[in-house]
Amino acid sequence: MFGAMNNTTRGTVDNCTADLSLISSIFLICLYSVSSITCLFGNGIVLLAIYQTTALRTVSNFFIASLAFADVSVGVFMNPILISKVALDLWQGNHWLSKLADFMWIQTTTSTTFNLCAVSIDRYVAITAVFKHHTVITCKKCFGALTFIWIFSVMFASTRFFIHNQAILPRLWISTTLITVIIPLLLIGFCYVQIYCAARAQINKIAKRKLTAEEAKLSAKNRKAAWTAAIIISLFVIMWTPSFVASCIELTTVDRCKTLRIDFAWFWLAFLCFCSSAINPWVYTIRVPEFKNTLRRILGRKRLKRELSRSIAASFRNSKSS
Repeated sequence: MFGAMNNTTRGTVDNCTADLSLISSIFLICLYSVSSITCLFGNGIVLLAIYQTTALRTVSNFFIASLAFADVSVGVFMNPILISKVALDLWQGNHWLSKLADFMWIQTTTSTTFNLCAVSIDRYVAITAVFKHHTVITCKKCFGALTFIWIFSVMFASTRFFIHNQAILPRLWISTTLITVIIPLLLIGFCYVQIYCAARAQINKIAKRKLTAEEAKLSAKNRKAAWTAAIIISLFVIMWTPSFVASCIELTTVDRCKTLRIDFAWFWLAFLCFCSSAINPWVYTIRVPEFKNTLRRILGRKRLKRELSRSIAASFRNSKSS
């Protein structure tokens, strides 16, 4: 899923050339820039909403906040690093900027998939044990899990700095794909199969009036939160699938010309991969009223400031003309 996007120097292999044109480089830089701005603004709203709204400071939303923070790191670090590589026309694998790009790629992917895994497990418990959720998923367990996720993601990604032989890199990408993507997605898939079965059972009980009004209301709220997380996970899988396919082709092909072309296509694939970090917060904003209200407050304040500044400017002009 990650691929050796930095394993090839610029040049020609068996009369096969691959390169980014000036127009392509400028277009890529613009795309990454827009993605970074959108990512920072959207995830900033999510974090601000959780910080300002007491009702949102729940264990479940702490996992959401951690996921938003992982997405922020994409906007702050990952995209600017890739912009630098495109601008410098840098393709050499052992260059420090290339190693840093690989580190951030592994770290952000690991923290994202593990946070998605934590969100899925949290939703699984909330659906299958409606009134026991707060005793099973406690603040202590939540912060312990988040601490593990961030420490492990940094430590695992740091292995890239100790690899200097380009021939060893495919092993790193294979192990990274297995540990940080395939295994978490299998666990997420299991959780959502169980969530789907439990949700259907609860809907049937509600239809037969076997649940109280309070139980039915809480069940509906948990189901909506679970499907919101499912949308986020689906977006992640869809946007990362092309890079996974390209990685499989690159790791199995013996055609050096095809490998070179895939290497030079990784900047486009990377943009698609990290688009989910910019889209995720807007899913929350659309589906969760508290996040939507925070966005309205922010936009309302900006509108009020603009109107106030215009009013002051108009008053100044009127007084000056009189």
